[in-house]
Amino acid sequence: MKKIASLLIILLLVTSLTVTAFASGGSPKIIDNADVLSASEEAKLETMAVALVSKYDMDVVILVEDSIGLNDVTDYADDYFDFNGYGVGSKHSGVLLLLDMDEREWAISTCGDTIDALTDYGQEQIMDEVLEYLGD
Repeated sequence: MKKIASLLIILLLVTSLTVTAFASGGSPKIIDNADVLSASEEAKLETMAVALVSKYDMDVVILVEDSIGLNDVTDYADDYFDFNGYGVGSKHSGVLLLLDMDEREWAISTCGDTIDALTDYGQEQIMDEVLEYLGD
């Protein structure tokens, strides 16, 4: 239950952002390739993420990978967002949280207007609040 609470906290913190763009595409917002979420948890997060996309005009994506191999966690997150159809509007605004379960690493990728709304400092502050919950 702590893992779902952690992801929900991240989504709720992201809702404080105010970004202007256009409607989003239909790509899945919750990608659990490590199978750490139950089907109901995944569905609930997907619903919340879609609501955030509509409300704030930015994409919100959570990606959980079993392993990203030797890839750099930040590069992997950036590439996944860029090459999988994410982003809202002409600037492709959005945020992606990547959790690499094998290495116990995380990264937040931002694009478009979200870069200015969620700075590196802001990302660190968010993760300082939720990292303790991700251990579960």
